[in-house]
Amino acid sequence: MTEHLRPTTKRGWQRLIADLDLRPSKGRGQNFLHDISIVHQIVKTAQINRNDHVLEIGPGLGMLTGELLARAGHVTAIELDTQLADYLDRAFAAESSLTLIRGDALQADLASATGRQPAKVVANLPYSSGAAIVQHILESEMALVSATLMLQLEVAERITAVVPYYGYARQDRKDEGRVPITAKLVANIITRAGADRVLAMDLHAAQ
Repeated sequence: MTEHLRPTTKRGWQRLIADLDLRPSKGRGQNFLHDISIVHQIVKTAQINRNDHVLEIGPGLGMLTGELLARAGHVTAIELDTQLADYLDRAFAAESSLTLIRGDALQADLASATGRQPAKVVANLPYSSGAAIVQHILESEMALVSATLMLQLEVAERITAVVPYYGYARQDRKDEGRVPITAKLVANIITRAGADRVLAMDLHAAQ
């Protein structure tokens, strides 16, 4: 079997999925991102530049990872799935600006993962754990600059409603370095996967 590790077309990504015999896990809410137009919208929203350290949660096949590496100073990616992590190790073996962490993002110390330096989170989150991951990001000690996340519409709307709670809680605790957080939904629905509507959501530290 020949693996085309970094496809450039949708057909190429579909062929890679078949070659690797990958089947998205419903239990983990996996959804493989292989539409480059969606990736470009996410990256544009995140406003990534060479000064940025980016944390990507659930890189999957690495389509978004590749675009982030082309723009950011460094990318740290956390992948739970062993098979996908093995693939990412091969596909990005030559990328010195990528740190791949194997494990569950919900159990990870995000501040340590990002070197306790300011970081942007950019991710296509699993359907089943998207809300829990956002909560983990907000409650972590990481120096969050922004989070640009792709989520189911219903999940994104619920998160937008509760994010001010986290902002006020952070202020009330008067934790050093904490700032209020604002959230907004950005752009229109950018894709449709079966019956699931998804869109990009942007979280920023309030100025």
